[in-house]
Amino acid sequence: MKSREFPCLVVGLACLVSCSDRRNSSDTGGKGTASAPPVLGMYVHEGWPYNHPYAARTWTIDDWRGYADGLKRLGYNTMAIWPALEITTQPLSPSDRANIEKTAEVIDVLHHEFGMRVFIIRGW
Repeated sequence: MKSREFPCLVVGLACLVSCSDRRNSSDTGGKGTASAPPVLGMYVHEGWPYNHPYAARTWTIDDWRGYADGLKRLGYNTMAIWPALEITTQPLSPSDRANIEKTAEVIDVLHHEFGMRVFIIRGW
């Protein structure tokens, strides 16, 4: 692990924990805080340069659905995705643009089809 990757991981994990503890009193009808379900999350790094199916960047929407379905069946309710935006070229290459758009669609699928929380992790 490179020295700059560790702080990103720590910040992402801290965000997962702190965001899971925030509950609105309206969840309990104004009678205090609700007992939030525990956060059980998975971290997915899209920057690893492996071949399909070992690199998340190569996954199709259906691959993501299958992965999320397996996680959901195991009790997971949160996913943290690092799309490695800090290493994209400026202007964006067609493949980087397509991956960003796919990641946005994946987030919609995770929210609407699986009821998962999603956090985007970014590097330094």
